[in-house]
Amino acid sequence: MAVLTLRFPDHLKEKLEAVSEELGLSLNALVTIGIDEYLRKRSTRAPVRSSTVKTDLGSTETSTNIPRNAPCPCGSGKKYKRCHGK
Repeated sequence: MAVLTLRFPDHLKEKLEAVSEELGLSLNALVTIGIDEYLRKRSTRAPVRSSTVKTDLGSTETSTNIPRNAPCPCGSGKKYKRCHGK
């Protein structure tokens, strides 16, 4: 188990304590829920840009441009530039 120490400005701590009392949660539980929600939103994958390219033979190809810092679509957990972007 890891120990995490957070420091809040006094005015923010007072607001957090008021919210935790209103919800019936401990201050630690409220902060844990907030951090968990932040990490869930942050871990969503970056949108993949797709463009249609017309070749000289008249056929149409779809090209997928993945941003270099986006997670790799292979599911490895690495950034695209460190995995399949080489």
